[in-house]
Amino acid sequence: MTRFDALERELTVWFDETAIPRRPDYTTEIIQATAALPQRRWMTIERWFPMTVVAFRRTVPPFPWRTAAVLIALLAILVAGLVYVGSQPRLPPPFGLAGNGLVAYAKDGDILTVDPATGVRRWITSGDEVDELPRWSPDGTRLAFLRGSLAAPVEGARPLRRVVVVDRQRNVLSESVSLYDADPDAFAWSPDGRYIAIGARGLFILDTADGGVRTLDVGYQGLDFYWRPTHPSELLFRGETADGVGLVLVDVDRPASARLVAGDGEDVSRPNGWTLDGQRIVYTLQNFADDSAPPTGRTRILDMTTGAFVDIDGAYAHVSNGGTRLVAIGRDSRPCIASIDGGPCNAIADATKAYDGTYAGGASWAPNDGSIMVSSFGTLALLDPAGQGSGAPPSWMTDGAESWQRVAQ
Repeated sequence: MTRFDALERELTVWFDETAIPRRPDYTTEIIQATAALPQRRWMTIERWFPMTVVAFRRTVPPFPWRTAAVLIALLAILVAGLVYVGSQPRLPPPFGLAGNGLVAYAKDGDILTVDPATGVRRWITSGDEVDELPRWSPDGTRLAFLRGSLAAPVEGARPLRRVVVVDRQRNVLSESVSLYDADPDAFAWSPDGRYIAIGARGLFILDTADGGVRTLDVGYQGLDFYWRPTHPSELLFRGETADGVGLVLVDVDRPASARLVAGDGEDVSRPNGWTLDGQRIVYTLQNFADDSAPPTGRTRILDMTTGAFVDIDGAYAHVSNGGTRLVAIGRDSRPCIASIDGGPCNAIADATKAYDGTYAGGASWAPNDGSIMVSSFGTLALLDPAGQGSGAPPSWMTDGAESWQRVAQ
């Protein structure tokens, strides 16, 4: 045996002994040390390998910058829209109570406005043509008036007139063709401001957006007319249908809808308006019972659905904006106030302050119902519905007063 054989035998024994499973003497100490630590502490990878040699993969997605930019842009547009809407003036409802704005009137062929609170006046129009009969739109944002020349096309007829619509900055928004024999007593905005009804040699409907005019094929008999508060395209006027003569209601977008709603067998003089709910019509009945005295009249408030009505001892009524009262001319020729539901008509001024009942513009309530502008055959007065004061016109009415602007309260 050589010494190499002895070495080989010793190495074989050493490898066998090393491969035998053994538990180190310090196993108990290792268990005690690890049991005192939470698992996440000794399972953390950096406790086993240096952080410099551990490569991590990103698990959080990248921030969506493009989506965030779109959301920020949308938010900016929304804020800008809210700021714009908030900066716009509030508008009053087309019917009901409103705040008192400017009063428009015609003088020397031009249209002016006056502020009753300050007396400040402003020219709306100027020029060689004659401008007259200003009428504010129900929301107070536009003013319509008639424009033409002094010369009439036919002797005894009214001059040709165009309808002009301007905004509060005096910009012309629309202008119609010339109308023959336009009646200044029959000129009224629809509740939504889409149309203006004009009485002339027939009944015409003007589109306020472009000035287009169309003839309404109905049996119109003249005089004033009134748009229905709750139905913006329905118009009440005195006329004739196959069922008779009296008050006719028509949807101006459907002329064939014209129907008689009052007056069959009655002496209907003229319509005077509506109650706010659009269910009752107000009109004057002429009374010819006493032939020895000048004709007198009374006001009737008729419910179109039930046929129920109340009569008031006063004629040529004008319904208040609040819809609870009306002003009329009593039997003693004095202006009086009555409830829309009936009862006495109580005088508020003497007969010298009575308005022209044959003219629709003879009386008009202030938007807030605090006073009543009346025109007594060219003489102006401002009446208190409570009957206080003399009715003498204030200084701001010196030049004229025809249409009171409605503004938000």
